[in-house]
Amino acid sequence: MVVAMGKTGVKKADLKTVRKLITTAGTSLAGPVPAGMKRWVTFIRIVNQHTGIQKIWICSTPAAMTATTPAAASAAAKVSFYLQALERENLPERGPTELENPLFCIAADKYFTAQPALGNASVFAQYYDE
Repeated sequence: MVVAMGKTGVKKADLKTVRKLITTAGTSLAGPVPAGMKRWVTFIRIVNQHTGIQKIWICSTPAAMTATTPAAASAAAKVSFYLQALERENLPERGPTELENPLFCIAADKYFTAQPALGNASVFAQYYDE
C-alpha cells in the first residue's frame, strides 16, 4: 500500500504493473476501469520488437480493444511513440512519476489498451485506480 497526497487527491493507492506483448490486432493492458474511478498511469516502457521503425499507441478505448486500425488507435491515443527496430523508450525517461504527478488518466468503464502499427512490441506499465 502506498500513501501519498497530491493533485489527484490520492490517499491510498495499490500500484499495479502490467507486462505484455502487444500485436497489431491491439491488446488490452488491463481490464475496464471500475465504475466511479479513474486509472492513473505513472510509467510506460515500450520496446519495439518489429524489424523496422514503427509507431505505437497507448490508448483509452471503450472496449477491450476497438482501436484495430492506425486511424482508430491515433484517435484513441493518450500517447504515441515512434521507435526504431528493437529500440526502447521510457515515459517518463527516468522512471515512474510520483503518484501525485501521473502521466495521464483513463475514465471509468474504459480500457487501457495498446497497439503497434506494423509488428509486435512489448509494454511494461505502472498504474493505479482511484
